[in-house]
Amino acid sequence: MIDNIIAVPINVNEKVERELAYGKISVRKNVLVLIRDSSGGIGIGETEPITMREGCEENQSIIVGLVNNEIKQFALGMEPDQISQLEREIEHRIGMVPYTKTAVIDATYDLLGKCLGTPVSTLLGGALQDKLALSWSIGFKKTPQDVSNEASWAKSAGFKWIKVKIGSRDPLRDISSVAAARDALGPDFPIHADANGKYDYDTALRTLKKMERYDVQLFEQPVAGWDLQGMSKLRSKLSTPIMADESVTTPRTILRVIEAQAADAVLMKLAKHGGIKASKAIADIAYGAGIKVYPGTHLSTSVGIATSAQFYSTVENPTPGDFHGGSTRMAFDIVEHSLLPDDGYILVPQLPGCGMKLDLHGLRRAVPDEYHKLLAEMLPEIADAD
Repeated sequence: MIDNIIAVPINVNEKVERELAYGKISVRKNVLVLIRDSSGGIGIGETEPITMREGCEENQSIIVGLVNNEIKQFALGMEPDQISQLEREIEHRIGMVPYTKTAVIDATYDLLGKCLGTPVSTLLGGALQDKLALSWSIGFKKTPQDVSNEASWAKSAGFKWIKVKIGSRDPLRDISSVAAARDALGPDFPIHADANGKYDYDTALRTLKKMERYDVQLFEQPVAGWDLQGMSKLRSKLSTPIMADESVTTPRTILRVIEAQAADAVLMKLAKHGGIKASKAIADIAYGAGIKVYPGTHLSTSVGIATSAQFYSTVENPTPGDFHGGSTRMAFDIVEHSLLPDDGYILVPQLPGCGMKLDLHGLRRAVPDEYHKLLAEMLPEIADAD
């Protein structure tokens, strides 16, 4: 039986600030949820709101408040295996708050796996693979040479796929970036280009037609997530497949994408979908419609990366996925053994739950001082982690 649940903000610096179509990222401003049952077991879940991103209407403060002041009121006394009931209560009492729901639902899966002594993947029907191929994401760069250098490094490091961020205010620069990546990687290495929905239709058509000469694997979300008509028209006019990201948030929205014939692939992220349970429904719909799944994450610590790996290990035939290099880009982590790339793969943790054990020193560093007392309710030993 659940006897306590708390949420705390966690702030983890990037090693190097990155610029994307929707803004610059220098700090991962995430939320960690801890759920304890009466036996003393603790489940952990992470969510990663990026408030600049289309479709994200929650932030750290909102999520922490909802968990600590509202969800806690009805979650206490429930059993860890009542995940469907917990999800329904959140939606009925609060509404569609996917980023909040993700941390709570995924923490419950982690707790249940620990109670049963099995990885989360087993709770979802069993893993189909024990490792997941990784892509490397290249943000906006000052020069094509900068893109070339990073692409060459990523290939030599073993990454299996390169994502080039486009959607800037200078489409010619975007084309030059993709061209530089192709030149550095050679003719056969997979590349895809992600505009984060920042082009209008005319700019997208003009720019992407020129970009096709560089043999791009996928064009990700070239126009706004709501513009399914624009996505469908682009799909009919380009030879390169179109991938939806911002367009797909719930099982209902992927059905709309399918109906509009707006995408050939979908990039999934647990946080935007509302956690593991809703994500499984989306993946099942995609599989039934013959739509390829690209495993994605937001800017997670190893907690979120491990949870995502547990889920994606159960998905049939995924592409190489965007795990942001595991924990490579972070200044520090909040677990004892960070999930780092192994020859271009993330190994799916085999321990119970999501497979991660918190590092108290890293956690204390990530959590603002004013939340240390709350955190100590769950982890009394945190007080000794200097």
